[in-house]
Amino acid sequence: MLFAALIAARTAAASSRLLGRGSGTTYPGVLAERIHPGLVRDLSRQLRSGPVVVTGTNGKTTTCKMLGDTLAAGGMRLVRNESGSNLRQGIASALAASAGAFTGRVRADTAILEVDEASTASVVPLLQPRVICVTNLSRDQLDRYGDLETIGSRLTSAIRSAPGATLLMNADDPLVVALGKGHDGPVAYFGLDTTGLTDAAPTRRINTAPCPDCGRPTALSAVVYGHLGAWRCDSCGARRPAADFVAGEIRLGAHGSDFTFTALGQSVRVTLPIAGLHNVYNALAAGSCAAMLGLPLPAIAASLSSFEPAFGRSEALVVEGHDVELLLAKNPAGAEQTITSVLADTGPKALGFALNDNIADGTDVSWIWDVDFEAHDLSSVPIVVSGSRARDLALRLKYAGKRGVRVCEDPADAVRILAEVTPAGGSAHMLATYTAMLAIRNVLAPAQGRFSALGKGLRHGLQH
Repeated sequence: MLFAALIAARTAAASSRLLGRGSGTTYPGVLAERIHPGLVRDLSRQLRSGPVVVTGTNGKTTTCKMLGDTLAAGGMRLVRNESGSNLRQGIASALAASAGAFTGRVRADTAILEVDEASTASVVPLLQPRVICVTNLSRDQLDRYGDLETIGSRLTSAIRSAPGATLLMNADDPLVVALGKGHDGPVAYFGLDTTGLTDAAPTRRINTAPCPDCGRPTALSAVVYGHLGAWRCDSCGARRPAADFVAGEIRLGAHGSDFTFTALGQSVRVTLPIAGLHNVYNALAAGSCAAMLGLPLPAIAASLSSFEPAFGRSEALVVEGHDVELLLAKNPAGAEQTITSVLADTGPKALGFALNDNIADGTDVSWIWDVDFEAHDLSSVPIVVSGSRARDLALRLKYAGKRGVRVCEDPADAVRILAEVTPAGGSAHMLATYTAMLAIRNVLAPAQGRFSALGKGLRHGLQH
């Protein structure tokens, strides 16, 4: 039945592309698993080095691309779900596409797979991964995931189903550290050297997370952002574990950053061409995993230094003569870090926000009230809001003290307005949820010859 499933998957993928219904990232997996329910298990067990799973709230796609590009540059043959189709069907599609239809053999050494947090409990037992990397946990899509305790229980169940996996965990996140408690296999940690990173701004909200040992609130002696940092529990004495992989001497810039990556007793300087402290975390997670898989640190640094962002993560479109940077923002932690990185450039700028409430975005948009807009000086920044919930966002910004917000519900039209209100010589940035981002690309990118089947495939995958 495996051969029939692979042939059906290839036929479905080719038909999907031919008919313009996507790039074959979802339905081929659905069809293949109907024919051969054990497809994911059988194909993943052929991988000589075993699969790597990356999950968590933010940074999955970027971390996977960084890691995949690094391993590919090192000569490894990979299976990747690059389109962001991270549910079980998308993973089945990626594995099926990597196998010979008439041999049933997977033509890869390992798989770098982004896995949706809610899907880990059903996917990880089948994959039995060599490494499970958890980037971070924060509030996201309450209508899908529920609260953090719910998603934490799913991830715990997934980890318990793979006792032989090595866990690579964010030491700065108590919620992530809690997931590895009681794991039978090895547990490694990555984290930032928080020296000089304490955020003492009086307007900044300092969040806390429960202690992984006793469940009482933790305290932060150094804050990275949100509840991440040098945490400790004053009730039971638990504290952040020592990190095996460290990013230190961090220098953040408006268009990139650099840091010292220390691992396995060695250090190397990494120059990252994308901005934001959150992307330092992504690079650290990817570099840590690559080092665990045997790549030398100089090769890791070289690959990270030439990184090109994933689809929709930091993409420039030319609109009315202006470069408009398109950025994904879908939850409080991600939105705050994206705003922070944009505002690191002190030059004139305009900001746009596109908020939709479709299934792929999350129908509950109450998360915008957890974004700490009050901590940022937006008084001189022209702002345009758009999307199906544009007026909700305009109201949120009004409560944050921002006046004069332009409202345009159509995201593509809003980008044009954003270009018009951008100060001369300034920069424009549009932060958008998934479907708003795709709507913008559908209208504006084709005229620039930049809309690819990848975008169509991502849209198709999100809708299914």
